[in-house]
Amino acid sequence: MRVFISVVSHGHGELIESLRCLEKLSEKFSVVLKDNKNESNLKEYCKHNNIIYLSSDIPKGFGENNNIIFNYCISELKMQSDDIFIIMSPDIIVEENELIKLKNKMICENIEFATINLYKDRDYKIYDPSIRNYPGILDFVSGYLGFSNKTIINKSSINSNTTVAWAAGSFLALKSYIYKEVGGFDIRYFMYCEDIDICMRINSYGYKLVYIPTIKAIHIARHNNRRFLSKHFYWHLRSALIYLSEKRKYVSKKNKYHHK
Repeated sequence: MRVFISVVSHGHGELIESLRCLEKLSEKFSVVLKDNKNESNLKEYCKHNNIIYLSSDIPKGFGENNNIIFNYCISELKMQSDDIFIIMSPDIIVEENELIKLKNKMICENIEFATINLYKDRDYKIYDPSIRNYPGILDFVSGYLGFSNKTIINKSSINSNTTVAWAAGSFLALKSYIYKEVGGFDIRYFMYCEDIDICMRINSYGYKLVYIPTIKAIHIARHNNRRFLSKHFYWHLRSALIYLSEKRKYVSKKNKYHHK
């Protein structure tokens, strides 16, 4: 069983080079990067570090770019149905040994769809709020008004593998056949909520998302400004409306997490 890592860069060239995470991972795993801004320096960096570099003339959304990488892994790298496909943000720092542990856990414990424990700091003390319950319309309204997010699951109380509703697209690991079965990301989402949607659809096919707290990584998150009427606000609002219209097809009103 092989591991394929999908990374989408949207102007993250300098960050990717400074973190040096992908170059280390490429020594052990197949790393494929899709450059959404055609950065020449990033292309050279990938060339010299065994990272497969893809680009296109027209910028595409996060989900569509991951779909392009997935199809490339199938057609050009001969990824098999039982191989592991990892969706990972360019601002993630994860050690090679952590991914080896993840691979072994997925094999030995028959886990088909997983996420890991992300932290905000290099001391692994501040949790990244990456696992959550499905949001409803009131949760989005509350977020736009600046109130606390009640969908976030408290990681501090979880010590063993736990089934959760969804996890941020910063890090998702799944068997290739699942990604293919659900058709990958819904490309109607340019940015935001595509991770909620794909987790929801995968769950509707009977696959549970398992949060593995013992495997850790760092997420150097750089949140975009969603101020009212900004470009990112529009993208988020549009994606939220698409998600809410789809949610009724897949999810019951109760979506609490439980221990596996």
